[in-house]
Amino acid sequence: MIVEIALAVFVSVYALMLILFLIAWINIPESEKSVCTDTLKISVIIPVRNEEKNISRLLDDLGMQNYTNQYFEVIVIDDHSDDSTFEIVSTALRTVPYKLKIIRLDVTAGKKEAINKGIESSIGDVIITTDADCRVGVDWLCEIAGQFRNERTSLVFGPVKFTLTTDSFSLWQALEFAALQTTGAATLHLGFPTMCNGANMAYRKKVFYNIGGFRGNEHIASGDDEFLMHKVFQANPNAVKYLKSKYAMVVTTPLSDFNSFINQRRRWASKWEGYRIAYPRILAIVVFAANLSILAGAILAIAGYIHFYWFLALWIAKLIPEYLFSVVSAKFFRNRVAQKHFLILAVLYPVYAVFFGIAGRFGKYKWKGRELK
Repeated sequence: MIVEIALAVFVSVYALMLILFLIAWINIPESEKSVCTDTLKISVIIPVRNEEKNISRLLDDLGMQNYTNQYFEVIVIDDHSDDSTFEIVSTALRTVPYKLKIIRLDVTAGKKEAINKGIESSIGDVIITTDADCRVGVDWLCEIAGQFRNERTSLVFGPVKFTLTTDSFSLWQALEFAALQTTGAATLHLGFPTMCNGANMAYRKKVFYNIGGFRGNEHIASGDDEFLMHKVFQANPNAVKYLKSKYAMVVTTPLSDFNSFINQRRRWASKWEGYRIAYPRILAIVVFAANLSILAGAILAIAGYIHFYWFLALWIAKLIPEYLFSVVSAKFFRNRVAQKHFLILAVLYPVYAVFFGIAGRFGKYKWKGRELK
C-alpha cells in the first residue's frame, strides 16, 4: 500500500503541475502584429560551426526583414568550421543589403565564447541571438524591437518550432519541443522561469555586461540561453518577457537521426549542475519522479505486486493532462498533424525521460563534431 500511495503522489503532483502550466499558458495574451516604426539599433549574432548547408537561407531571410537595414547588423562568428561556412558568409558580405560581419574564433571555442566575441564587436543596443539552421519571418526583427519600447524590459525570448515532415521521428520531436516551449513561457508567467531557447532570444547589451554575461557557467557547454535568462530574472523579475507572437516565430529543423537526438538531449540534460536557482531543478525532479513512477508501476503490475487496473488508472491520470497540454501547445505552434502520434510518444516518454535524466548527469557526448562533458 505504501508503494501505491508513493507512486500516486508523484504522478498527482506532476498532473497538477501540468494543469497549472496549461492555465498559465492560456492566460498569456498573444501579441498583435507590431507597427514597425522603431529605430532601435540591433545586432543579430549567429554562432556557427559547419553550417554550409543552412547559413545562406538565414542570411537571405534577414535580408527580407521589414526592419530598416541601417538599424541592424548581422554578426556571424565562425567557431572553427572545417567546411565552406566561412567562404559562404564572406561571399555574402558583397550581396546582402544589411551590414554583415564575419569573425573567426582564434584559439578559443564554444557557443558562449562565440557570442561573447560577437557582443564585443557589436554596435547594437539590443543583442538578438539565433542559430544558423533557423528560418525567420519578415516581421521577426520588428516584433522583437517592439518589446523593447518598454525601457524596463531587459530580456525577451520568443517561440521556436520544428518544421513538420512526414516521418514519425520528426513529428515526435515537434510535439515534445512545442510542449517544452509552452512550459518555458508558462513558468515565466507564473513567476518561476525554467527554460527558454537561444534560437529566439534578445537582451539589452548593457544588461548583459551588468550581470556579468556568462560568468559562472563558462565551463558548461550548454545553457547560454537559460543561465543568462535566470541571471537577468534574479536581478529584476519584471524585466524578462515572453513574446507570444506567431509573427516572431523562429523555425528550425528536427534532428534527422537518433544518434544526434541522443547527443542533443544529453547536452540539454547536462545543464543540471549549472542551475543557480531552484525552479528548473524542481521541475526536472517532478518530471523524472512521475515518469519513473510509471515505469516502476508497469514493472510492479507485470510482476503482480500491484493490481494492473490500479496501474492503468495511474497512467491515465498522467496521460489526460499531458494530452490537453499537448493539444493547446500544438494549436499555437501549428503542429496539430503531430497529435496523431501523441499516444505512441506518451508510451515511450517515461523510458525517454528516465534515461536522459540519468544519462545527462554522466559521461560525455558529441556535438558539432566535438566531444563534450
